[in-house]
Amino acid sequence: MSDDHPHDHLPDPAKRFKVLAYTNDLEIYVELMDDEMKTGVVMDVFSALRAAADINLEIARITEVVAAQVEDGTIPVWKQLLSEWGSHGEGTAEKN
Repeated sequence: MSDDHPHDHLPDPAKRFKVLAYTNDLEIYVELMDDEMKTGVVMDVFSALRAAADINLEIARITEVVAAQVEDGTIPVWKQLLSEWGSHGEGTAEKN
């Protein structure tokens, strides 16, 4: 066992998600904890790097989906706003 214990590194208590890294001999592990849901996951460093890359790719993908829906006027909230505003912004003057 290593002398590097995850609890020796005190994470910021104001953050909901805590990320800790620790070693066990030559192996490096990453622990991600959700203080609100009281859940977490521990994975080796290479799995953690792949997961971080997957998170970035998924956020980029969904951002593009939402942007396209806003541009097309097909996102439900956008459609609701457009129907409330009327065509070409009619009815917006009295709401301002």
